Parts: sequence; C-alpha cells; structure tokens
Amino acid sequence: MITKRFKKSQRKISAIEPTPESISGRAGILFFKKYIENIELRPHINRLFGKLRKSKKGKPIFSIFSQMFSFFLDGTSRHIAYFDQLKKDEGYAGMLELPLTELCSSHAIKRFFQSFSFVMVYKFRLLLQRLFLWQLAKEKPDIIILDMDSMVLDNNDAKMRQGVSWTYKKVNGFHPFHISWNGYIIDTVFRGGKKHSNNGNTAKKAVTHIVKAIRKKYDPDVPIIITSDSGFYDKKLFRHFEELEIFYVCTGKIYKDIAKRIQSFSKKDFFLFKKKGPNQNAAWLCIDFRDKRGVWKKSRRVVFTSPCIQGTQGFLYPGKKDRLYYTNLEDDCPYIDKLLAAGGSRYLSREGIVQLAHGRGVSELTHRHLKNFGFEKLPFLRFNANAAFYYMMLVSFFLYESYKYDCLHGIVTLSCYASTLRRHLIDFAGKIVNHSGKLILKIPEAVYDRLNLCRVWSLVHSPPIIS
Repeated sequence: MITKRFKKSQRKISAIEPTPESISGRAGILFFKKYIENIELRPHINRLFGKLRKSKKGKPIFSIFSQMFSFFLDGTSRHIAYFDQLKKDEGYAGMLELPLTELCSSHAIKRFFQSFSFVMVYKFRLLLQRLFLWQLAKEKPDIIILDMDSMVLDNNDAKMRQGVSWTYKKVNGFHPFHISWNGYIIDTVFRGGKKHSNNGNTAKKAVTHIVKAIRKKYDPDVPIIITSDSGFYDKKLFRHFEELEIFYVCTGKIYKDIAKRIQSFSKKDFFLFKKKGPNQNAAWLCIDFRDKRGVWKKSRRVVFTSPCIQGTQGFLYPGKKDRLYYTNLEDDCPYIDKLLAAGGSRYLSREGIVQLAHGRGVSELTHRHLKNFGFEKLPFLRFNANAAFYYMMLVSFFLYESYKYDCLHGIVTLSCYASTLRRHLIDFAGKIVNHSGKLILKIPEAVYDRLNLCRVWSLVHSPPIIS
C-alpha cells in the first residue's frame, strides 16, 4: 500500500534547461593540473621543446603539454577531434585554469605533432630520464632493478600508418622497446612492428644510456640488476652488461643438449622453490648449474625451473612451462662487493634468482596499466607524429603514476588501473564560482569527505620538486 506521505515525497524532473554557470563533470583534473604545476615541470619542457613555438602568436608549449596530459588522464575519448568539443566547454577550461581562447582545437594539436622532427622526438627520452632521476631521488633505493621488454601496439584495424607492419602477435602494429622500473616506464624506443625485441643495438644503447645517467646523477656505486625475457638472449648483450658492471637475469632457450643434460640429473640434485602467498600449492623444482654455448668464451650460471604442485605431482621433464635463466649473480663476480655492501646477498641464492625472474610478471603488468591508461591505435599517418604522440602518452603515464603515489596514498589502491582511478577521483562534479575576488571550486560535500579532498589539495601544493 502506497501512503500519501510517500507520494508527496516523490520529486520528478519535468524539464531540463541550460545554465551559463561554469560546471564540470571532471573536477578531479584540477588536482592533477595543480600537481604538474607544483613539481616545476614547466622549465624542463620549455628547455627541451621550446623551439617548437615558432612565434609569440602560437600557444605556449607548456600549455599544449598540459592539455595533452589532461587529455590522457581524462580518457573520455581517444580521438583528436575530441579537442573541438573540449574547446567549447567552459567548465573544462576552468578546470585547466585557462581561458577558452587558449584551449587547443583538433587542428592545432595535429599541427603540433606533425611539426616533430626525429631530433625533437628523441628529446622525450631525455624528459623521461629526468623524471626517472627525480623518482630515484625521492625513493632512494639501495639496489635498482630494471626490466627490459617490448610491447606490441595493435593497429590492425586502423588505417595504414607509416611504420606499421606484421608483428609476432600476428597483428599489424608498432613494436616499441621499453625499460621499466618500479611501475614506471623510464625509457623507450618507438619502432616499427617488424623490429624484434633485441633488434640491432637498441637494447645495448638504451641500457648504456640509462646506466650512465644513474651513476652520474644518482650514485656511482649503486648495484643495478636488469631482467629480461628470451627475446634478449644474446651473448653480446651479456658481455656488454658485464663490461658495464651490472647484473642480469635473462630467460634462455632450452636446446636439445640442455634438455638431455637436465634429464641426466637425479631427483636429489633438484631443490623445491615454494611460492609465498595465498596459493601455497604453487612450487617449482629447480636446479643450478653452469652452461657454455659453442661460441661463448666462458660459461655462465644457469638456474632451471620446472613447475610442479607440491605434494601431488613429482618431477616433470622439460616442457612448455619450464624456464632457463642465465645470470652473472655469483660469488666470483668481480664487482659482487657492491651488491653485498648494499644488502643484496639474498639475490645470490638460487631462490633469489628465481624470485627476480618471477618478478618480471609484476614488471609486465606495467604494460597492461599503460594500455588501460592510454590506447594502442595511434592517430597519425606519419611515423614521427605517432612517435611524438606515443612519447607524450608515456610522459603522461609517468606523471599519472607519480601523482598517484605522491598524493593519493590511502585513498585508492596504488596498484589500481587508470579506469578505476578515473571513476573515483576524476569523474565527479565541480562548480566554479567567483566569491570575494577569488575563484573557488565547489564540490559536493559527500564527495569531498569520501575522497578526503582537503588532504589531496594540500598534497598537490607541496609535492617533491623536479630539481
């Protein structure tokens, strides 16, 4: 039975009307924008990319960068034409603290990216390196663990782009090379799809570049460990790492002679490695030995792992899920003292090497986070324009991850995907009002309290500054 009191309490909307007030449904962008301003990123961008502004009539370079960062964080659309819609949105302009006339149109964005030369595209790598050194200065790690990998960008159903070709994922696309650290992509080389993981000297030069930066700007004696998959299984790369005096754990290939050698070992020679965590049944049978390929000048340490289920399944002969890891983490390494002094003795054990190799699973999640934050299909026909657009997405992703760790700790799970963070901390309503000569962002009280936005507002105004 419906009472009269219930009927009176019902309120139905009978019409809709436009309002001239400045209202936005993405009020969280303001916090990110303030964070970017207060870390003092502007001088670094102007120093590297200032020459792209040909005259004073053009829009300031940092303003364009800031709008691109907000575009990627917003995630509402992946089309450049979306800028034409934003240019008419006074609420969005208010969140960026810009007049409507300074918002970029789609044509301005296209001209901006099409103006990038190969040299200018390379400067994005210098910017990523600067951001990486900034994070090192904040976290001060005693041991730096890097990961090398490549990632396919699926452009199979997009119009033909310059550089798009058939990849090992059986799609047409690009195939950039990445070096990642602690959830950040700190260096990348944008490449065509036909380039394989260890193509040319790409990995060799990129690692050299980042190692020299670490030792020059952070700490000349900090131990560096680099992990990689079998795409980088190369004796020349191993030898180069040893010349740089860094440690490596690389997945190898199980050739027939190695498989026969493993089968010749007795069960007593193997040790059981148990996975720590909720799944206590996960375990691997492992063995540690040395191997020297026919063209190698010296033998290297190898750890073989074969998955088994503890208590129910015994030894498994070499199969599809078995792995072989080559490493120089051993007691007689000439520069092992640096690792021991930093408290890294645990990485010399067989279990420590397996943990480093399995830790690559967490590093590969960085690619999934990046794809969730941005997108794979790049918008331009020319290679340089797409390369610049991709690097811009990487810089935006780096700043997004840094913003999450610096300002949102305790509000969202730091390992959450961008789509989750957008729903909670970007897509909420805000109204800009002019009160007593000040512009104030009005936020619903329930949202303000639930997200503890008072604390976030304080943190975005006092973040660690990029030196």
